[in-house]
Amino acid sequence: MRVSEFLSSFTSGTYRFASVKDECLEMLQEIGDSDAFWDEWGDFTMALQCWLSSVTGWDWEMYLPLMTEVKYRKRITRWETIFADHGLAFDPKYLINGGNHEKPEKVAQALELARKDQDG
Repeated sequence: MRVSEFLSSFTSGTYRFASVKDECLEMLQEIGDSDAFWDEWGDFTMALQCWLSSVTGWDWEMYLPLMTEVKYRKRITRWETIFADHGLAFDPKYLINGGNHEKPEKVAQALELARKDQDG
């Protein structure tokens, strides 16, 4: 999968360096827990590549652990269900504040963006 495809399929299309820093810190906090560390490693490598592509405009075949790609595909499926439950159409552009559907504040923010966009 190319970085551009990942950005359009799983993210709002923009990536800030702050997201890379956050993922790096999360990864470092998991040193000592092998499963959690490698999960965060996948998120970190994904975030770094998305940010680099965003600032350079370059596109390449992404290095992405399979478990990370599977996690993001499952997240999108869950987001589609959440939006459908609220009578809204899902688009990754609504995930500008983050895509982790397990964080209530991120769900509320994404739904609010969608409501403004779709009702206005």
